[in-house]
Amino acid sequence: MVEAQTLSGQVVDAKTKEAIPYANVLVQGGEKGIGTSCDASGRFRLELPTAAVSRGRVKLLFSSMGYKSLEYTWREDSRPALGRIALQEAYDELEAVVVRPRKERYRRKNNPAVMLMERVIEAKDRNRVAAFEDYSYQEYEKILISQVGSRPGKRYFGLKAEVADRFRDSATLISSVTMPLSLREKQTVFAARGGSSLLPVITGRRLHGVEAAMDEGGTTNSIDMLLADFDVYDNNLQLLLTEFPSPLNRQWATHFYKYYIQDTVSYEGAPCFLMHFRPMNPRSVGMNGHIWIDTVQLSMRHVEMTLPNVASVNWVERMSISTSFAPVQTPRGEVWLPKTKKLGLVLKPTGLIKQGLEVEVERDYHSYRFGQDALRTEYLDPRSLLPESERLAAMLIKPGNYGLVERPQALSRKEQKAVDFVNYLQTHRGFNILSSIGRLFATGFFSIPLEPLNKERIKFDLGPYETLVGYNQLEGVRLRLGGMTTANLMQHLFLEGYASYGLRDQRWKYYAQATFTPKRRNYHAFEHPRDHISLTAHRDLFIPGDEGSSMFKDGLASLLGNIDNRIRFYGDKYALSYVKDWTDQLSTSISAQYIRKVPTGDLAYYRLDEQLVPQSVDHIAQTSINLGANLSIGGGRFRQVRQGKSFDLNRYRPSFGVSLSLYPKGLPGNMQTYAHLSGSYSQRIHLSLFGRLDAEVNAGIALGAAPQTSLFYPTANTGWILRGGAFQTLQPLEYIADRYLRFQGTYHLNGLLLSRLPLVKYLNLREVVSLHGFWGDMSADARKPRVGAEYLPQFARPMNNHLHLELSAGVENIFNILRVDYFYRLTDPHLPVSHRQAIRVQTKITF
Repeated sequence: MVEAQTLSGQVVDAKTKEAIPYANVLVQGGEKGIGTSCDASGRFRLELPTAAVSRGRVKLLFSSMGYKSLEYTWREDSRPALGRIALQEAYDELEAVVVRPRKERYRRKNNPAVMLMERVIEAKDRNRVAAFEDYSYQEYEKILISQVGSRPGKRYFGLKAEVADRFRDSATLISSVTMPLSLREKQTVFAARGGSSLLPVITGRRLHGVEAAMDEGGTTNSIDMLLADFDVYDNNLQLLLTEFPSPLNRQWATHFYKYYIQDTVSYEGAPCFLMHFRPMNPRSVGMNGHIWIDTVQLSMRHVEMTLPNVASVNWVERMSISTSFAPVQTPRGEVWLPKTKKLGLVLKPTGLIKQGLEVEVERDYHSYRFGQDALRTEYLDPRSLLPESERLAAMLIKPGNYGLVERPQALSRKEQKAVDFVNYLQTHRGFNILSSIGRLFATGFFSIPLEPLNKERIKFDLGPYETLVGYNQLEGVRLRLGGMTTANLMQHLFLEGYASYGLRDQRWKYYAQATFTPKRRNYHAFEHPRDHISLTAHRDLFIPGDEGSSMFKDGLASLLGNIDNRIRFYGDKYALSYVKDWTDQLSTSISAQYIRKVPTGDLAYYRLDEQLVPQSVDHIAQTSINLGANLSIGGGRFRQVRQGKSFDLNRYRPSFGVSLSLYPKGLPGNMQTYAHLSGSYSQRIHLSLFGRLDAEVNAGIALGAAPQTSLFYPTANTGWILRGGAFQTLQPLEYIADRYLRFQGTYHLNGLLLSRLPLVKYLNLREVVSLHGFWGDMSADARKPRVGAEYLPQFARPMNNHLHLELSAGVENIFNILRVDYFYRLTDPHLPVSHRQAIRVQTKITF
């Protein structure tokens, strides 16, 4: 008895193995009109009637715009699951008969698809919300993070199999079983006044995740940056700290992508062009996808995109993006604006292992308003409608849960499982231990009491663990113990410090800081917005120029390679400082500091006597009054959680800084009056297809008769670990100047060259080159000897209109986490080669 059959399978590109969305599947022969179309994932189901099956075999025709049609014969005794059907690109038909390098027959000139996209790009500015001067709308975001590769029926980190199976589910993007780990929710208000965008207002967050104990703001900031919102109308889509050229890129979209008009279809009752696009080079960091384009307004109705598997993007095994638009009534009539956006990711360090992460992001947009009505207080911040007692609590920004979050719809079954799983884990004793270990590696501190899941009970943080034991030639083995209080002990007064002892020099060192802030804090004193006054006392052994964050001094990065450095001094520092963040972009500081330096090892200080002969002195001292300001253009809110461990979202935006240090005569240690004036500028410049450039410029000048011991000198890094902003081929105090200009440019090519080399391209290595320079000069006044003037040893060479340059070439993305750079000193050719080159390494995750 012959029965009807249902055939199924997936249509893919023969070269890239990527799915071909909406390909056609037709039955040839007797049964006319039997066929179907693939879905967005290239999958299809085709119902064969009994009459077709009874013939014993059925001829199928698979076709799609831009591909060769493929005939496939299915026999009655074959399996109905056809698996993958691979289509060749259409231009391959000509390659066998044309005696010249392979060249695609795709043409941009007089191509209807290209001309249509050029019209869509031209019209895009009027089809987006930014076209209106005054507006506001709300965004609800939820991020579900799950582990893929979980095994049903198996224990899960101490949980019994039957318990773990209650929470397991199916992956959305790949065929795998998942275990939900985290659900994050966020509500944000976006607005503009007079054509200028206002800062987004995050009205609240919700966090149900296994990482909650480790998140002091840094994890949340990292996720916000990696999974930032995207707009397909923009020239580039910024995801995973990488810029993907948008199919509507105004500069080179039609040069980077191929476009094919596949059909005219109906989308929600309106006629649309169905446009397919894919990169010219499959290995480029670009998208494959489809756009539904309104035939009248030339606005987008729907967009679906995927990242080709062969694209050179780290950790990403699968990526899918979609945006759905809905009609919104505006002062200019009906405009189609975003309704929902979805981002799906499967992240794995390598395809050789089954375990990884599936990340599902969904954003819902609603409450679009225009004109002056859109700028009412209750629309710009819905928390203003809450009762006063609730409003004050909702305004306090903190990691985890705070503020107002209104779900537009109930959680899905899979999302609810994440909430239930985390709630269950919090009752499990083993999870508390794992959370403590995770928090230790994430923050560097042990919590006291040891209850990382109950942050409101943590009174003291002990650490950092990487500074507990150290070593250098002068101190020998160095033992250190420190920590800091939290807001759970005292809400407005915070204490931090450490005590250290060197077994060889047999000296005690210490650091102590008391900070008062009038603002209510969630955990630490340095949370944004900063508004605090600090009193500091610090006695320790220092390397000139390496006097960074006190609490994190002598960590592992500074220890490696600096063990034999004998250019050091014992310093006593006392400081009083005040720091305030006026806005998300502007901050100022004022401080007074006294420092006393006692040279040791190979360092010495000298003072000219009445005969202008240098005499060795046992110490020098100085007192300064310091003013500073920093401005970031277009910056976003950031959270500086621990001093020296900040995660600043502004560091990639144009940032300006200025500082003035005054040394008035008569204050302790000051023999004359002088000053330092400095300025800085930094910015990350995205070059889309061509990578990115990190640029930084600093300049300074000494005003007045500054002693040589207080001049500028380039920061040197003699350690093995790469330190940004430092010179890798210089020694400490090698150069001094009373005016200087420092510049640095680091160009990340993102595999622009290596991805084109045979075999090498499969390693996904990426090039990085940099040029780092320091120009300095000494004025005639600074060179003039004076009685009582302080001097450095002879190895500190005054710069005479001199330029130091070092060039580097390196490779990053080694095993997805490692970067190695070779530095070469372009100047001072008289030095031995061994003193002109260096190799530095850095661990860094890039996408």
